[in-house]
Amino acid sequence: MLNNGSKTMLGTVTTNVSIQKNQLYLVTSVALKQMPGKWVDTSIANANTLSPVYHASYNQQRDMALHFNDNVTGYYHDKMKSQYNMVNEASEVSFFDSNLYPYLLRFLSFKENYTAAIPIFDYNPNGVMGVVHAYITNVSTSTIEHQQLGKRAVWAVTVTDELNGNAASTSIYYIDQQDRTLWKQEITAGKRTMLMTRKEVL
Repeated sequence: MLNNGSKTMLGTVTTNVSIQKNQLYLVTSVALKQMPGKWVDTSIANANTLSPVYHASYNQQRDMALHFNDNVTGYYHDKMKSQYNMVNEASEVSFFDSNLYPYLLRFLSFKENYTAAIPIFDYNPNGVMGVVHAYITNVSTSTIEHQQLGKRAVWAVTVTDELNGNAASTSIYYIDQQDRTLWKQEITAGKRTMLMTRKEVL
């Protein structure tokens, strides 16, 4: 968390990606300092098209599992409200999993001033349900200074999405132009600014 030039550590995000039997597995684990347990999201997609197959999310507040076929089926368990919803949503358009789309950004063919609208599916009884969009509103060339690798040319990719309804946020992803490493992400939501930076594992 950034506040008037000072930084407060909130937690860590660990992402593991693998390919198994022509399917891409993306597992994200979030550990926050002020909260017990971890938030774990698992997305499975077709490795060639990134079309969604499965999305599961487990944390202290709610559990969810979705299967993507002709319809989206599964369940949503709100632990705070003791509510259990069965999911059966139809869609007539193609989309990506909302948990996968930030990873998808790294594969796009960027250029200066590039823009795009990305259809994504999200299920949240307290927010949005169904197909919404993420919008790449701008792409520009920038640089970052890496401690071991020196100066790196990156794409600064500005993105907003409709996942939080009216509580809009903006993210800037700094993606390496050479190997597509995501070096950092700046998130602005209202008056709050957060920064996620890549931690090298030796």
